[in-house]
Amino acid sequence: MEVESTDLKDFKLRPMKCECNFLSKSDGSAILSQGQTVALVSVNGPLDIKMTSQSIEKATLEVLFTSKAGKPSVADRYKEHVIRQTCESAILSSLYPRTGITVSIQELEDYGGVSSMVYG
Repeated sequence: MEVESTDLKDFKLRPMKCECNFLSKSDGSAILSQGQTVALVSVNGPLDIKMTSQSIEKATLEVLFTSKAGKPSVADRYKEHVIRQTCESAILSSLYPRTGITVSIQELEDYGGVSSMVYG
């Protein structure tokens, strides 16, 4: 029985890059890449929102993940859920009651690294 040897290059981490303030019209934005996987992220808020969406105790956080395919899937909704939980623990939303904060993630290229970029 012969075992194939694998190159060490197959186990190297893909280089990560981040360019902040990529979009001029958002409150915060970045373009993230890990290898050839690329995502564009923007944050807007706190903003005034409709009365039906407001929380009197804290800011309402909305997370939107759009895959390159464009069609929302169950996996995309799960990514939104994980990102929302992470952001809720990082944002002091009680300082901004009755407002909304929107985090948008647009997958530009996926070469097998979107999940690692999303989940940290």
